[in-house]
Amino acid sequence: MATKGIAAGNRHCYLLSRIVSCLKSACLTCCLTFLNKRSRIFISNPSSSIFPYHGHRGSKPQEQKFADVLDIVLEDSQDEVFLIIDAMDECSVKDHDGRSSLLEFIEQLLSKHPSKLHILATSRPEPDIRSRLEQYLNVDLEIGLAGDVETFVRDQISKGRLSRWDERFRWADLQIKRLQESKNEAAFNKALDTIPATLEDTYRDILERLSSDDREAARTILIWLSFSLVPMDLKTVADVVSFNFPDDVIQTCTTSLVTVRISDDTVRLAHFSVKEFFVCNEAQISWYQFSVSIGHLAIVNKAIDTLLETKEVLTKTTAEQKPLLFYSARYWDRHLAELGEAFVNDKNLQQKIYVIFTERDIYLNWMRLASFGPSSIWRQLFEELPPPLYSASERGLEATVERLLSESTNPDMMVESRSWSHNALLVAANEGQLDILELLLKTVKEIPQVVLQDMMFCIKITETTKEKLPKMLSLLWDKGCLHDETRGSEKRIDQDLVELAARNFRESGNLMIRHFLDQKEKFGFRITEKLLKRIMENDFRDEQLVELLWDKCDIDLKLTPTRMKSLAVSIGRIGGVSFLNRWLNDIEIGEEFIEVIARGKIEAMELLLEKRGEEVLITQKVLITATRQADDPQMVSLLLKRRAAGTTINKDVILAASQRLSNGSKVMRILLDECGSVTTIDDEILQEIVRNRYEGLDIMKLLLSRQQAGFVVTEETFSNAARCNNQEMMELLVNNASGSELPITDQTLVAVADNPLHGGVLMKYLFDLKGHDLPVSEDSLVSIAKVESETSEEVLTFILERWAKFPTTDKLLEATSRHLRALKLLLDRRQDCLPIRSMVQKILEERLINGGGVFELLLDRQLVEVDEWLIETAAENADVLEVIYNRNPQFAVTPKIVATAARDANSMRILLDRQKDRTLITEDVIKAALEGRNSSHVISLLLTRLGPRQLPITEDILIFAVQKQGIESLRLFLEKYRDLNLTVVWQAIWHDPGVDTPTLARAARVLFQYTTFEVSEDMLLRFPAMFREEPDYGFEFPFDDFVRSCMRHRISLPTTESAIELVIGRSSLDTIDIFLEDHPDIHLTEKHIEAGKNNPRDDMDQDSLMSLLHSRMNYS
Repeated sequence: MATKGIAAGNRHCYLLSRIVSCLKSACLTCCLTFLNKRSRIFISNPSSSIFPYHGHRGSKPQEQKFADVLDIVLEDSQDEVFLIIDAMDECSVKDHDGRSSLLEFIEQLLSKHPSKLHILATSRPEPDIRSRLEQYLNVDLEIGLAGDVETFVRDQISKGRLSRWDERFRWADLQIKRLQESKNEAAFNKALDTIPATLEDTYRDILERLSSDDREAARTILIWLSFSLVPMDLKTVADVVSFNFPDDVIQTCTTSLVTVRISDDTVRLAHFSVKEFFVCNEAQISWYQFSVSIGHLAIVNKAIDTLLETKEVLTKTTAEQKPLLFYSARYWDRHLAELGEAFVNDKNLQQKIYVIFTERDIYLNWMRLASFGPSSIWRQLFEELPPPLYSASERGLEATVERLLSESTNPDMMVESRSWSHNALLVAANEGQLDILELLLKTVKEIPQVVLQDMMFCIKITETTKEKLPKMLSLLWDKGCLHDETRGSEKRIDQDLVELAARNFRESGNLMIRHFLDQKEKFGFRITEKLLKRIMENDFRDEQLVELLWDKCDIDLKLTPTRMKSLAVSIGRIGGVSFLNRWLNDIEIGEEFIEVIARGKIEAMELLLEKRGEEVLITQKVLITATRQADDPQMVSLLLKRRAAGTTINKDVILAASQRLSNGSKVMRILLDECGSVTTIDDEILQEIVRNRYEGLDIMKLLLSRQQAGFVVTEETFSNAARCNNQEMMELLVNNASGSELPITDQTLVAVADNPLHGGVLMKYLFDLKGHDLPVSEDSLVSIAKVESETSEEVLTFILERWAKFPTTDKLLEATSRHLRALKLLLDRRQDCLPIRSMVQKILEERLINGGGVFELLLDRQLVEVDEWLIETAAENADVLEVIYNRNPQFAVTPKIVATAARDANSMRILLDRQKDRTLITEDVIKAALEGRNSSHVISLLLTRLGPRQLPITEDILIFAVQKQGIESLRLFLEKYRDLNLTVVWQAIWHDPGVDTPTLARAARVLFQYTTFEVSEDMLLRFPAMFREEPDYGFEFPFDDFVRSCMRHRISLPTTESAIELVIGRSSLDTIDIFLEDHPDIHLTEKHIEAGKNNPRDDMDQDSLMSLLHSRMNYS
């Protein structure tokens, strides 16, 4: 336990070792001799006479005399003084001058010398020590050591080295505690005579000595501590057994069985052998023993009972007074999962679970309590939460799901939501709850296409559940969900769904594709080039499946040289030796293909060199690619041996090695060994190394070991090291930099603030290095304050604490407004004429996570007043508005406040609570919502809270929603407002050049669900084949999206020669195929062939397209 911390440097540290013993006078002579010999300390006459008087007599002075000496030492010392007290818990707790007097003495010293004295005390967390000293800074060493000690001991025991020594140490410790409890000599002797023979006997003796009144509570506590899923604090454990005083937990179970961590009041079993003793696999032998299933069942029942008691809606304040509620809400379902099938036939438990999901207020309380998210959930109503069916499906509660479905009047509504946090189908698929997924599929009539697409992409299927897959896919097929809606009555699987299955981010995609292959004729499943690429590029690909697809693709896909060239890179990514061995002779070898192989397995490159070695040219580009990205460092060694003439280890290769995020030093060593000469570290290489967070340090050490120390460290290099690396890297730069001055500038300090992992440590290092010579200026502090990093506040506060007289300017205050701790420091230094308005606007503009905390500070110090301007300005920031509402719940609400709050769902929620859902919503408010972030969340909130009749939704609002790319909001509007003139809406957005084509295509997809429009050739002309909003964004295909929407809703497309050119020149292969099938009378010409050749889509299979068009021309 440390108070106030320990400083390093040239300060004197006066060690009073084992001050406990000194207080009991056992080591007084030694201690006084130590003090007397400190040449720089002058002890006044009354104190200096202690040693001569008692020294030759061997007598002991009174404790107060000793305390006076220490007091004078502290008063006279000009430096900070440090006392180290070791093993404080070993001081007797029973003697009148023992531990209690020591604790009182420590508290007196700290109160007399708060700024000069520092104490480091070590102790076990005994209750009396913890209660007296818990107000000070404490460090729990056991947190970091317990796991390692347990692992080590178990390992040594398993190797026969410690045998039963660990148990013997534990046994000895418990016997010492047992003997310490003796009140007199007779009791001591009796304890000695009855010492238990084993550790198990010791635990048994401790428990049998518990009073009968405490046994049930002790057993319950031990069950919870044995099986709790997260550490529990004293208050929560006390709540489990209804103790009024948390410390009774320790007194009931004794410190022999449980212990408390001082830092956070966490209570846990005193030793891992405690749990081993209590938990047994057999039927209960003694009253205190229990099995794993009994333990989890007891916790489940208690947790659910705790939730069921909350029959009225809880506020956050009320809930926080009952800590067990939070544990119960967050973990009851996980304890239930630990029971497995054991609870299925427990009708009482099943009924209690069902009540949680069907009693509105209990369910609402549970959802709020279980949330780890922002406090805004405490303002959400039942209707805004994930529905009960979703929550039950997520947890795999099949019986509950079945009952909820049987009692639902509209089960389809429960799976229509596009939101991942509300759709039962999606969560059941994502969690791999296939039995529940089957129940849902059998019950619902329709599944929205977008939900089905998400389901195929995310579904989780394992080896143990894969036998359920055929039945699930058959259900979907029989319902028509898998059918390609654009093909009318023809039953063929939607190829987009197959490709989504191939991209499944789990291994489930392999299983689905295998099933589609097995039922190829039934599903009308085709193997396309695009599908092959999707499967081969999936990280979870099954190489046997890939080979199977290649075996079966001949009917659908002829492997022409052009196609093999297109597929070559994807084949290279697989890198499977058997696969490459089969197809290598058919692949056109080019630089791009060699680069792909160079990134992968070395066996694949060896095969390539063996079979096609004469065609494999290891160019400079290939070498650089391998150096930067090869999985195996030996790939670089292999390529160096086979490199072409002129391919050298130049600076670009060294730079590539410096950029590696794994095996960087290994690759660099290979390059340096090959070079056979000293490599010069210039500034560009140095910068790449210091920017490398993962491998940079090892690379730097390697390069320094290969050359003479000393290189030029520029300002930019030093700043990059400060931003991206750790203290050891900085020390290497400092120690090896040539020149007298280090390039530490204000940008270095800003870079340190931008280092999320090591910024705090680096700031202390630089301060130890340069002290107050660091270039701290107003500009540097302002720049540090603007850094978007978790470390920036720590660095800023560190500097402000050490530059206490730095001017507190308006500019600095405004910049620091986003950092609560730093702002407190500045406000302590300056109180008058503060730039409050600009500070407030700065906080709100940046939407700070701790904005509410900053506003509380300003309000507490009466620096800001809650007026109309403040509320109007802050209404969009929910954290700040929450603070205002808590301080002044009756604040006036103006139209401007409503419009501003409408830009954020959480802010709007607060406002609706303030107005008790009687807020007037105008068109301006709706438009403000559509301009905000996540506008659909606000629209959904308003529709849920106020109802459709209270929202003035017009055609203009729908147009505005599309203009602001609020397609989900458009969908919400159309679900509730069916009497609007959608033709007016379509014409307006169609003729608006400000609406980009992907948004227009998405809007059409939603509008076509409610109406139809005539599609002209001019409309088709507006949609490009490919669209990319920003260079770093992926491509979208608005033409294809629009045409497929028309096909899906059977809206006629123009069939003029030029319109057909557009379809062939801008659509996907699938869309062109469907279009031609739908229009068998179309006559294709050379113009159409040319349009196909010029189709710019990067996923177009040109061989298949030309084959399709020519076959259609011949047919015509």
